[in-house]
This record gives sequence, structure tokens and C-alpha cells, in this order.
Amino acid sequence: PALDRGNAEAWHQYGWMLYVSGADSGAIAAYHEALRLEPQRPFTLVQMASIDFYKGRHAEAMPWLDSAVVIDPSFGFGYAIRAMARLQTGDVAGARADAEAAQRHTEPAYAETAYAMVQARLGDTVGARTRIAGLTTSALRRETLPVEESVFLAGALAATGDRDRALGVLERARPRGAHLFTDLQLPALDALRLHPRFQQLAAESRPAAR
Repeated sequence: PALDRGNAEAWHQYGWMLYVSGADSGAIAAYHEALRLEPQRPFTLVQMASIDFYKGRHAEAMPWLDSAVVIDPSFGFGYAIRAMARLQTGDVAGARADAEAAQRHTEPAYAETAYAMVQARLGDTVGARTRIAGLTTSALRRETLPVEESVFLAGALAATGDRDRALGVLERARPRGAHLFTDLQLPALDALRLHPRFQQLAAESRPAAR
């Protein structure tokens, strides 16, 4: 179908399709068009940030994330992502503040996992494992998990050194394909990247064009 060029959400979805296909420059252009039509779109700003964040350009991602939570101070997912970005830039205090804000505004699948990553960075591995114990038990009882939920939890488990269960959570992610392949670039998963199980999952999810 033809793209509705006056519809910001259509441009956002088009940008997402380009992004997960590996066409970053096209995705950025589409997201910019969505924001030109509708500047107050926090999720589009987070998607813009993700392009930088997942490529290791953590400082470049921060202005987009800052704008997202200024536009919507109750955007919990934005706080959770910014907490992870701040950890990558070494701003642990800021990451903790964002994780606490995420707890107030979004579900545990994102808020508690982000907070556990902060705790692990601060050296409280036991506290981090305790924080996500219930989420982990529940996840491993399920046959499948949504992509974002599995990636966030796996990142938290990896931060505590629990690589086996982190991989078990990732292996439950569905659907496998471009979305999962893209989210596997999350820096929080770096500790798993060389493991054969991770590499097999990435290979099974890799789109043909990539």
C-alpha cells in the first residue's frame, strides 16, 4: 500500500521497517519526517536514540532520550532505555534515577530489569538477582516471550553473570526475525555475544538482506 505522507504514525512505522532491515539512514529520514509532522512523539524519539545506542554511540543517543522524557515525563519505557544508555556512558547515578522513574511509570519487565542492571553495576549482584528472580522464574516457565521483554530480562541476567538463564530467556523470544535480530544488538547483551547459543539465535533471526 502507498505511504500516507501526511500521517506521522505511517512514517514512524515505515522508519521501523527500514531500521530492522538495516537501512539506518532511510529510517532516520523517515523518523525525522514523523517528527516534522508531529513533534510530540516520544516513542519516535526513542527509536531515533536506539539507532545510535545499538551502534555503540551512547552519548549521541542521549539528546533524543532526554527529549522523549521531557515531552512525556510519564514515559516509563523511555526512562528504562535512558537508564541503560547512562550506564554505558558511566553515569551510574543518573541511571539509578532513571530506573527509579521507570518503576513509577512502566511495568516490571522494563523497570525492574533496568534497575537490576544498575544494582549489578554498583556491585550488588545479589540484590539484582533477587530483584528479577520472580520475572526470571515466570519467563522460564513460558514457551515464548515478546522480543523486548526477553531482551531486557536477558540483559539484566547477563549483568548479574547468569549467562545460562540469560540465553534461555533469549531463546524463548518470538517471533524470530528482523525485530529480534535488531534488538540483539543491545549493549547489555555484549557478555553473551560470543556464546554459540547466542550466535545460533542471531543466525536464525538474521533477515536475508543482512
